[in-house]
Amino acid sequence: MENKCSNQMLQETLMALLRLKRQPVGVKLAHTKEEYDAVDARELKAPLEYCVSVRSAGLGHSIKFTKENSRCVGSTRALGFEKPSQEFCNGKEGCALGLFVDPKIAEETNEQVKIISEQPYGVIVRPLRDFETDPDVVIVVGRAREMMRLIQGYTCTYGLQPRVRLSGNQALCIECTATPILTGEMNLSLMCSGTRHLAQWGDDEIGMGIPYERYAGTVQGVWDTVNGTEPDGRKREIREAMESLGCDCGDMTFGTAYYLSARSKK
Repeated sequence: MENKCSNQMLQETLMALLRLKRQPVGVKLAHTKEEYDAVDARELKAPLEYCVSVRSAGLGHSIKFTKENSRCVGSTRALGFEKPSQEFCNGKEGCALGLFVDPKIAEETNEQVKIISEQPYGVIVRPLRDFETDPDVVIVVGRAREMMRLIQGYTCTYGLQPRVRLSGNQALCIECTATPILTGEMNLSLMCSGTRHLAQWGDDEIGMGIPYERYAGTVQGVWDTVNGTEPDGRKREIREAMESLGCDCGDMTFGTAYYLSARSKK
């Protein structure tokens, strides 16, 4: 891989390496009207849930919206459009939704979740390839094996991420967006009941948010770990997909997955 790739090349490379069905999605918080207006994306004219916009972007659509068309209360709060209410902070809201055993646990949890504090003018959600400037975070949705490889790539380049924050609630807005932006580290999400219902993700799909500044290094790490982690059949698929992008796969080796060599020594 080249040291500096375009967003389109980064997207195509990761999709080739992981055989992803959905496109990686870039998300950017626009802090001024000028920044928001400059982006050529479809502006929502009716309210829509943030997680549904992420799913739509994964299918190739470019979307932008302001607070007026942010439908979900949780994502409107998580993205900084509104300050957390007293009922959210003291845990009463979470208990009313049936998510906590008592307000104290809900309050303690809410004190730890990451929420954007600076109100943006709007939010831009589109396939990574369509970003001419850098997004704030990249969201990848896939199956468990694909996310395993993505984590291996992240670990290869940046080491262990021991502070994964997940609760099974507010998956796309807090776990995959606000948390990576505010911590500067990737975060995993097993999705939440709301987004599985609204965005209709597959039962086997999970998500990951990666700060944009660590995305290229993560993709590089996925490539760097192919020889040690992938079985030969998948390597052949990856080589074909990568070569179709014009990438040199001369460094790819076969019969070198670490678990095969370890087994042969027994």
